[in-house]
Amino acid sequence: MIIMSSVHRIGKKELNLNSYKLQKVHLLTDANKRQRLERCRQLKIRATGQRWERILFTDEKLFKLEQVHSHQNDSNWFAEASDPWLDPQAACLEAGWSGWGRAADTLRTTALALVYSVAEYCAPVWERSSHTDSIDAQLNQTMRLITGNMRPTPIDWLPYLSNIAPPDLRRKKSTSNLLSKIKANTKLPINTVLEIPPPTRLISRNPAWVADENVDLKEEWRNRWSNLAIANKDLVEDPNTKPPGYNLPRRTWSTLNRIRTSTGRCNYLLNKWNMSPDQNCDCGQIQTMHHILRDCPRRFFQGTLGDIHRCTEEALEWIRHLDIPL
Repeated sequence: MIIMSSVHRIGKKELNLNSYKLQKVHLLTDANKRQRLERCRQLKIRATGQRWERILFTDEKLFKLEQVHSHQNDSNWFAEASDPWLDPQAACLEAGWSGWGRAADTLRTTALALVYSVAEYCAPVWERSSHTDSIDAQLNQTMRLITGNMRPTPIDWLPYLSNIAPPDLRRKKSTSNLLSKIKANTKLPINTVLEIPPPTRLISRNPAWVADENVDLKEEWRNRWSNLAIANKDLVEDPNTKPPGYNLPRRTWSTLNRIRTSTGRCNYLLNKWNMSPDQNCDCGQIQTMHHILRDCPRRFFQGTLGDIHRCTEEALEWIRHLDIPL
C-alpha cells in the first residue's frame, strides 16, 4: 500500500499533475446578472400586500443527469484544469461489465437508484416542458443497458423489457400524486390558485394545474401498448408484468430480447447499417432475424416465437447453442 504523501509526491513531481476538487458554480454572464436583477425587482413589486399568496413558482428548468458528489472526499488529478462531470449511467455500464452486475435485476435497481432518481427530480415542475426529449434520450440509453438491445430497437419495447414504465407516464403519475396531496391539504395557500387558476398567457405554457389528477399508470400503459404498431407486440399481454427470462445470464438475456424485437446483428441489418458487405446467410438466403429463427436449414428453431418469449427449456438450449452472436 502506498501512503498518501507518496501519492501526492508522485503525481506532483514525477507526473506533473495538479490536484483539483470538483466544484459546481452558476454560469452567470453580465446579461444574466442584469436580467436577474430586473426580474427580482419585478417580483418584489408583485409580492406587495397579500398578492404573494397567489404566486405559484413553476416553470421549466434544466436538469443534468449527474449524481451528487462530495467535494471533500475526492481529489482528481489532471494535467490542467478541466470541467468533468460524473455520469450515473457510467455506474450502470460498469455494473454491466462486472460479473456481479450483469443480471437484469441488478442493472434495473442500479438504474432506478442512480439514473431515474436524478432524471425525475422535481418532475412535476418540468414534465410538461418541450425539452423532456433530452431526458428521455438518456433514459432510453439506460434501458438499453438493462435489456442488452441495440440502438435501432423500437423504443416502445424498452420499457417493457426493462420492467420500468415509460418515462412520460412516470412523470405524469408523479404530477398526479403531487396535485392530490396538495388538494388534500386545504390549509395550503396554493389551493386558492388551483381553485381559480390564472389564465394561460402563452400557448407554449402547460401549467401543472391542467394535469389530470386521477392517473392510472398501469391502465394507461396497457392502452398505449394495445395501440402500438411494432413487430411481435402480440407476445405481450400486459406490459406491466415482468418479461420472462429476467434472471438469465447476460448473453442469453440480450440474445432473447433481440429475437423478441426482431432487431439484432443478422447480416441483413448489418448490411443495412453499412457494417457488413454481404446480407446473405451461409445457406445462401438473405439472413434476416426471421430467417434465422424459421427458415435457415442450419439454425432454425423447431418451436414458435412464443416458446422463445416464454423461455422454455428447448428455446433456451437453442439460444445457448446458436453460432451467430446476435
